[in-house]
Amino acid sequence: MRLSLTRVMPLTATVVAGPLSETTSVAAAVVAGGGSPFFDATAVPSTYGGIGATGTRSFYTNESGVMYFVSSGTAPTASGTTRVVSGGAPLN
Repeated sequence: MRLSLTRVMPLTATVVAGPLSETTSVAAAVVAGGGSPFFDATAVPSTYGGIGATGTRSFYTNESGVMYFVSSGTAPTASGTTRVVSGGAPLN
């Protein structure tokens, strides 16, 4: 599973990433900007579909606290300005 975290803060911030394994990769980015702080976090299978698949769903969440999923190897996304999520359904 790959985990990607993007965090946007009105001031500066520090991101620390741990060691990677064969099935997990982590990517993080910090951008300084104005307005309210927000973040995007996604998780996707390292291998999607087939016998050696590590998963069959991808996930997304942000500062709203709602987790979204899609049955594919590409996680849902949100607009950077409106924060509207596309490409997924809320996880019930």
